[in-house]
Amino acid sequence: MNETATCSNCETTLVVVDLTEHDHVSCSQCGATFPLSQVSDTPPRTSRQAVASMVLGVASIVGLFFTGIPAIFLGIRALVRMRRNPLLLKGHSMAIVGILSGGGFGLICGSCVSLMFFGAQIGANFAMQRLECVAHVEEIGMALESYRLAHDQLPPPSSTDSNGKPLLSWRVLILPYFSQHPEYKQLYDKFHLDEPWDSAHNKTLLNQIPTVYRCPADPVATGPFTNYAAVTGKGSAFDLQDTRDDKDNPGPLRAHVLVGEVPSSEKISWTE
Repeated sequence: MNETATCSNCETTLVVVDLTEHDHVSCSQCGATFPLSQVSDTPPRTSRQAVASMVLGVASIVGLFFTGIPAIFLGIRALVRMRRNPLLLKGHSMAIVGILSGGGFGLICGSCVSLMFFGAQIGANFAMQRLECVAHVEEIGMALESYRLAHDQLPPPSSTDSNGKPLLSWRVLILPYFSQHPEYKQLYDKFHLDEPWDSAHNKTLLNQIPTVYRCPADPVATGPFTNYAAVTGKGSAFDLQDTRDDKDNPGPLRAHVLVGEVPSSEKISWTE
């Protein structure tokens, strides 16, 4: 944009292309060179960048950092150019408003919204994982119920040999009773049922832990370690299994705590 100025030496009217891009002006008549700050009759004009900074800064109430960052950039650039040519450009207050509003609404509020969004996303993911853990407990409970209906009692905490030595966990014994997972029955058939869980053969199956025995919400669930353990001891359903049959309790096991959730840091192997 062309601007006019008056030579302070010979009073010749000069035409200057973009005042903000020049530090000095040379008079075409007398050849005098003088800084633009000495031009007395050139009224300062409002910096377009300052205006844009203020508009974008206010818009950052809605646009957040998408308009806040450009507002800060344009505001700083406008202040630099106004400082360079204080008599030719004005709009300091607009540039400052743009910088402050862009920084306040754009960066701070935008960052808070982003943190809230990611926090909500993390919370939603954790909630979904917890629901999946609950679903695993329900599946295990149904498998235990199916085992009870087939054998008139719950599975023992572990199978034993003729000398009473523990062999395989109840988690292995109920594998054929997960109706929605026929692959678990195939895994069950691979075990040597007359050998302990840590025998040379059975140990090769440790890492084939069924997903139903893991809680997705456990952040350190690795290896063959399970998140679910039977509630045993005096008075528990497993403790009373030798005296319970379908005549005593024909309905489903709804009023008994059978399985509890444990962290994988307890390092309970799922076949143990």
